[in-house]
Amino acid sequence: MSEECAARALVAINLAGGIGARGFDRLVEHFGSVEEAVEASAGELQSVRGIGPARAASLRSVIQSGKVDEEFERAAANNILILTAADEHYPAPLRHIDDAPLVLYVKGDLVAADAIALAFVGSRRATLYGLKAAGRLAGQAARVGFTVVSGLARGIDEAAHRAALEAGGRTIAVAGSGLLNPYPKGSSALVSRIVESGAVVSEFALEFPAAKGNFPRRNRIISGLSLGVVVVEAARRSGSLITARHAGEQGREVFAVPGQISSASSVGANRLIQDGAKLVLDISDITEELGVLDAPADMPGVGEISDLRGLSLNEVERRVYDAVDSKGVSLEDIIEMTRLGASTVSSTLLILEMKRLVRQLSGSRFAKS
Repeated sequence: MSEECAARALVAINLAGGIGARGFDRLVEHFGSVEEAVEASAGELQSVRGIGPARAASLRSVIQSGKVDEEFERAAANNILILTAADEHYPAPLRHIDDAPLVLYVKGDLVAADAIALAFVGSRRATLYGLKAAGRLAGQAARVGFTVVSGLARGIDEAAHRAALEAGGRTIAVAGSGLLNPYPKGSSALVSRIVESGAVVSEFALEFPAAKGNFPRRNRIISGLSLGVVVVEAARRSGSLITARHAGEQGREVFAVPGQISSASSVGANRLIQDGAKLVLDISDITEELGVLDAPADMPGVGEISDLRGLSLNEVERRVYDAVDSKGVSLEDIIEMTRLGASTVSSTLLILEMKRLVRQLSGSRFAKS
């Protein structure tokens, strides 16, 4: 089956609603291919476990009504790319998460460097402390080369997006409604800025309205696109905690910014720390925890990188850190490679040891931790 046919079939299933990745897998298992599934009758469809009469009828209605053609035409007219799981450009980090979106609508550009992404989530009713913390950390993340991912909501999400933009970095907003039915209202100016330096994405059909149930589903995409999730201010019951749970289930790292123990806005984040989330005060806390990537990646302004721990270092620290390997290098060789003075190298190595990035071996040799 051609990629185009597969894409059209997946869009049809997405428009029908309620089927999802698990239902899609059952359809393919039952009929042998997605193409055969969308050509099946309502009676044949409803015999598949989990589909039932209502979803079968909805899928047949979508296919017969021309809604798929209309969706592609409207997307093209609004410079929106429709990516499906059958597309080679579909974001690789999302392919292997549980219940991966069948379709992703993209306004803007997704690039290879977005594989090095960090999500920021938190309260819509953020305090001044929370807004400053989110802005500071997201700005630091963007400056060292991370793509900042968030959910476009007011409060912490908006602060993270804006900080990334102001730092000259990339940011991705994951919307909880269709891209032609933006939410929250009044976000069009921010969306325009994000599209220029990243992308706004959604799994929902173009005109799909915002609804309470959309946002927990959206949250799995926020975490799925990222290496880790930073929670900045979250109440005891918060959508941000759902994102943190998704992150844990997806094998992503979970970070949290500590808040005042008397603040209701910080109960959720503080509890995450109690439960084992990494406490974050600075971007170096994040890069140290993320450590070595499974595979090298290209980062804008940095080049190919495999160890994220060096991102938050200053120029001298990075020169010394780059001169050290995992087996051990002598102090004299580090001085020669860096062309720095002996006292500068010695003091920098001490700093790197304190940051747990370097360890001293016998015979004045140093190795990466």
